[in-house]
Amino acid sequence: MQWHDLHRHLPGFADVAFIWDGVQDNPHIVAHYLLLRFQALTNHVLRPFLGFTDSWHRFEWQARGSGHLHCLFWIPTAPPLDCEIDDVRAAFAQYWGARITAWNPDPLRLPDARNPASLALVDVANTANQFAALLNRL
Repeated sequence: MQWHDLHRHLPGFADVAFIWDGVQDNPHIVAHYLLLRFQALTNHVLRPFLGFTDSWHRFEWQARGSGHLHCLFWIPTAPPLDCEIDDVRAAFAQYWGARITAWNPDPLRLPDARNPASLALVDVANTANQFAALLNRL
């Protein structure tokens, strides 16, 4: 079960057999939950870090009821992307290279049989091993 903190607000949460029904029967709760999470990320992390002045986002829903977002942010301090000019391309790479990093603690780790995103909250350990399991699953 993903999103334990969402499912505990749905009717029938105590019965694991009804978790799927809870998502399917309460799309308004799921949509509001996703919006609250996105607003928290945007207001407390992305806006202070990136300093964007405007944004656009769109919700999409998968068949199983799980939602996700696509977003665009207008960042006045970001250089324009012009792949034809080497200096502009270098400035673009330098600007974003200082803001975005990626690290996989174990790129050779085989994925787990179970998707780590579906672990119960109590089973999430926030270790490098669990992080690698998630990354290598993608």
